[in-house]
Amino acid sequence: MGMVHQHFALLSSRTVTGNVGFPLEVAGADRARRRARVGELLELVGLGDKARAYPSQLSGGQKQRVGIARALASAPKVLLSDEATSALDPATTDSILALLGRLRDELGLTIVLITHEMDVIKRICDSAAIMENGEFREAGRVLDLIGTPGSLLARSLFPIPEDGGSDTVTVTYPRSVDEPLISELTRRFDVDVNIRGGGVERVAGQSVGRLNVDVRGARRAEALAFLSERGLLVEEAGQ
Repeated sequence: MGMVHQHFALLSSRTVTGNVGFPLEVAGADRARRRARVGELLELVGLGDKARAYPSQLSGGQKQRVGIARALASAPKVLLSDEATSALDPATTDSILALLGRLRDELGLTIVLITHEMDVIKRICDSAAIMENGEFREAGRVLDLIGTPGSLLARSLFPIPEDGGSDTVTVTYPRSVDEPLISELTRRFDVDVNIRGGGVERVAGQSVGRLNVDVRGARRAEALAFLSERGLLVEEAGQ
């Protein structure tokens, strides 16, 4: 297992090469092997031209790339990322997440991300677990959790106002939907639909989202059943 730290944890007295090669040095690898492996890793994370630089000469994103290369030095099967993007600006965060996603796919890594940033989960996570007071509250594949009634993850990813009257429902799209379902709802069942709030975003590679809507009309129950039949999760206000 390799670990990527929140605040880089680089050795200031060592160059980029020295930092990345440190785990191999501790493991007793000879100099030739260390040199070859470090060169390979620096190219992999896009720092081939920074081998002789010191941490003080690097940007935050570059420091984190050094940390990632160091974590990969011993060819781990699991990479533990402890808030690896929380100290970075949004643009740098995007580049680091893109790098982690590429490494996951190219190297067949399992990456365990510890994060409080919901955007990180949207961008890169296939599965998620929510912890509170040292206990798991829910865990599973991200898209499955979003489609689960009362999901804490869905509410965290899509923090919409959930108050309303007796006609208010929360509609969750746990997968990509190409049909104009709300338009069809009003035409087919002659109901009035008022969207109170919500959002649709890319999560785990699919367009998913939640809407808080008022649905009124004599055929309201049929309209809501229609949405459920199409694979959407429909929850009455207060559930």
